[in-house]
Amino acid sequence: MKKIVYISLPLVILLVIWVIVSINQPPKWIGTSQSGLWKADYNADPTASKGDWIGYVYWDGKSDVLLTGFVLSKNGEIIKEDKNRQDKLTEGNNHINYIHSFYSMFTNKNDNLELQVYWEDKDGGHEDIIKMSPKKRFFVLPNFLKG
Repeated sequence: MKKIVYISLPLVILLVIWVIVSINQPPKWIGTSQSGLWKADYNADPTASKGDWIGYVYWDGKSDVLLTGFVLSKNGEIIKEDKNRQDKLTEGNNHINYIHSFYSMFTNKNDNLELQVYWEDKDGGHEDIIKMSPKKRFFVLPNFLKG
């Protein structure tokens, strides 16, 4: 019985410390447009060894569309704008990178992040707004383990 306690107690303590450290890292940000056709995220790249953060926007519709631009704003201030895109999104190829940074640009959980997406389909041009919310990360892999 003592052997089980001596083995499991350090593992439980390590796991608790890992969760506490992970929760205190910058949050990932996710959101969905009101129409439900667009989703977006901004999260640490799990394959990067130096803490890269990447934002993707996802098309959730059935038909092919043309992403013509986007505007990313934080608390009403434009962070990044690109209205000259011509990215074709389909059901099989449904996402595109809209931002890449080498650190988390959004660490304050009270920030108001919005991604405006401009797109076209057979019916013409459209605009959707994705309000992004912070989500805690419970198991962040330390950089020294990534390579």
